[in-house]
Amino acid sequence: MRSVAIAEWLLGRYAGEQSAWSMMGDLLEQREQKGEWWFWRSYSGMLIAVAWRPVLAFVAALFGCAWAWRGLMTRQIGMVVTPELEVAHFLAVIGWFVVMYSGVRYGLRDMLTQLAGIVTALATTAIILCRHELSLLIWTGTTLGFVIACAVMPRTRRPAMVFVGTGAAFFAGFLFMAFVSSAYVRYALHIQLLGSEELRQHPSIGYVDLALQLIGQAMTAWICKEMHRMLMERRRVYV
Repeated sequence: MRSVAIAEWLLGRYAGEQSAWSMMGDLLEQREQKGEWWFWRSYSGMLIAVAWRPVLAFVAALFGCAWAWRGLMTRQIGMVVTPELEVAHFLAVIGWFVVMYSGVRYGLRDMLTQLAGIVTALATTAIILCRHELSLLIWTGTTLGFVIACAVMPRTRRPAMVFVGTGAAFFAGFLFMAFVSSAYVRYALHIQLLGSEELRQHPSIGYVDLALQLIGQAMTAWICKEMHRMLMERRRVYV
């Protein structure tokens, strides 16, 4: 029975507690007649049916975020890092994360997807034009102004809250990753200055960073999902 309880808990993470309880109840009623093989085969089909979209959304968000982080960073090579450049880069990265996750999981008609798409386009344009100081300032200001306007307007307040909350979670996860990675290098490996030679000697640094990145972005996706459920799914917002 413990395996059934675990299976119901896992199904509830994607289908909701009430739906999971109902689906497991239907399967358990027929379990005695159709056997264990039928039960677990049917359960696997149900789990795949409700989990494929969230899993695909998370994978898409990972790739979108990685592309934004590395691809847009190359546009800044040789430039002096300014506050507006850092803000534009952060908004572009979190924008790509949210628009990919929300777009796959909730669809293009969802207001969060559309809001994140506009923020992503504005912030990405700011990075593309970052070598022109005035253009960078204008596009970064426009992006921030759009987010603030959405947070103030009643129609877009809820998706704006989800976007800002997801961005805050992403930033907190980044700080946590940097802290734990630094602590691992300093206290576990006893390395004071990290360079290419140290990275070659200790490949575990890359593994730890990758694990921390996956954990942090999984928590960010979970917070995005929970905020979307609480703020938007009770009163789903479309345009």
